Amino acid sequence: MIDVPMTLAGLSKVNMENVLAVTSATLALGFSVEQVADGLRSFDPNESNPGRMNIWTLPISGVAISVVIDLAHNEAGLEALLEIMNGIRLPGARSLLGVGTAGDRTDDVFVRLGEIAAVGADVVEIVHKQNYIRGRSMEQINELISEGAAHAGMEIERAHDSELDGLMSLLGQARDGDVVAIMTHQDREILDRWLLERGGSRDSADVLRAKVLK
Repeated sequence: MIDVPMTLAGLSKVNMENVLAVTSATLALGFSVEQVADGLRSFDPNESNPGRMNIWTLPISGVAISVVIDLAHNEAGLEALLEIMNGIRLPGARSLLGVGTAGDRTDDVFVRLGEIAAVGADVVEIVHKQNYIRGRSMEQINELISEGAAHAGMEIERAHDSELDGLMSLLGQARDGDVVAIMTHQDREILDRWLLERGGSRDSADVLRAKVLK
C-alpha cells in the first residue's frame, strides 16, 4: 500500500482521482512503489503546482483565515474548489468565494457558475479577469452569474474589476476560521505577492493536516 502524504489529504475527489490515475500509470510504466510514494510525499501544491488549490493561512487582527487560490475556470473546477473550502473551514465558520472566469464561455456556463457558487458558499462576489473578457462586457458577466445565484436564492451584491480587489473585499468580511477562495485566472502572482507582504504563509503538510483533521 502507498502511504498518501498529508500534502495530498486535502484534495478534492476530482483531484484525488487524478492522483490515483497518475499512480496507476507510473506503476504500469515500471516505477517501483517506493519511487511513486517518494514522488507523492515530496509533492507540494504550493511549489509544484502554482495556482492549483494553493492553500494559505493569513493572520488578520489576531485571527487566522484560510485562503485558497485556484485556477478553477469551469463548473467542475468550482465544485472541487468548494469541496476543498468545506473540508478545511472550522465548524461553524463560513466560506467566502470570489467567482468568475474568462469571457469565452457560453451563457449557460456563467449561469451555472453562479448557481453552484450560491449553493456552496455563504458569501459570493464576482471577480473579473479584464485581460480575458474576450468579447463580453463585465456587465453581461455580472448579469449571468447573478442570474445563476438567484436560482439558488442568493443576491450577489458586489462585483470587482480584479481578482485582488475581490480578495481584499472578502478578507475584509472574514472571521476567525473562515475560508476565502478566489477563482484565479490572471492575477495569481499578484495575489501570492499580496498575501506574502501581509504575513501570509503557504500551508505546510502539518498545517494542512490540522485543518483537515480539525
